[in-house]
Amino acid sequence: MSLRSEHCRTGIEIRKVVKELYNFRLEGYHQLFMERRLQYFSIKHGIPHPAVLRDMLINNPQVAENIRKELQINYSCLYRDPAFFRKMIQLIRKKINESGNVRIWHAGCANGTEVYSLAILLREQGLLDHCKIYATDFSTEALKAARRGVVDLQEVLCSVKPYLEAGGIHHLREYFNLSGNSAILRSELLQKIRFAKHELGHDPVFQEFDFVICRNLLIYYQEFHQKKLVDALLSSTRPMGYIGLTSCESLSGLTNRPHLHVIDGGQNIYQVRTPQ
Repeated sequence: MSLRSEHCRTGIEIRKVVKELYNFRLEGYHQLFMERRLQYFSIKHGIPHPAVLRDMLINNPQVAENIRKELQINYSCLYRDPAFFRKMIQLIRKKINESGNVRIWHAGCANGTEVYSLAILLREQGLLDHCKIYATDFSTEALKAARRGVVDLQEVLCSVKPYLEAGGIHHLREYFNLSGNSAILRSELLQKIRFAKHELGHDPVFQEFDFVICRNLLIYYQEFHQKKLVDALLSSTRPMGYIGLTSCESLSGLTNRPHLHVIDGGQNIYQVRTPQ
């Protein structure tokens, strides 16, 4: 049997073991993603064979916890896909003009940089005080990092061009306090974001929002679990509200709910319209 086949079989066994022994839910992850992360985990920890990993998992609960952390995608970056932020600012301004205030939810916020990106642009456009922003993730470690507001200084310096392309009008460094090789989001911006732990698709829908942003999350899951996540996103969106994904994610084929209108096909931004 090839090593990849072994990793595939081990991935299936790991899903079963962690559910039975540790009550971890891993069944929704895309199989190829699971294989790659398990291979990386094994290389990083010097584990010579998938069967050894399985035995370690059974005999050591900490290994199960480490694997779960390995599967959590906590990476994001400032101003990824500038066109997405430009469009979102336009839509948020329009919604504020219509209703006065908006509620925004970043689901799966990871280390927080995308929600920082939006908050900065909203402040520049004079819109931030009209927004209530919530950012959630199921990773305790990711939320801890996001609440601190710390970004690598080099990332800030490398993000100046996409920031300007996203509609930025000042100097990106103005929004951070520098500390060695780190940059810390200014407290008046960080305080505008409410961070909370929430596992999309498992925890109850907690509010209705005008804007639901969930980027680079669906791609890591199998279709049956994607549908579950999409259902949660739709249930969280007010009528005439918006859902924002990425160019490599789509609601097409994942829901049979009517009245979804494509606002931006390139960035996969949708509006949930009311029946006529």
